[in-house]
Amino acid sequence: MLLMPAESLVKTSTLINHNTSSGRGAFLKRLNTIVAVGLIAGMIAGEFLIKGLLFSYKIGVRFQQGD
Repeated sequence: MLLMPAESLVKTSTLINHNTSSGRGAFLKRLNTIVAVGLIAGMIAGEFLIKGLLFSYKIGVRFQQGD
């Protein structure tokens, strides 16, 4: 089949060598996971922060125009 060589190539090619004796590969994989989770959490928290700031600004402008 045509998919077999491509599948085996994808399975064997990695950016991190997991067979190191010092355990650096496992550390880098864990670090990548921590960074990814931190970025996702930061984007979610930042979204709520920006929405809150824009909402409070909009309310402030609305009350100033009403006076």
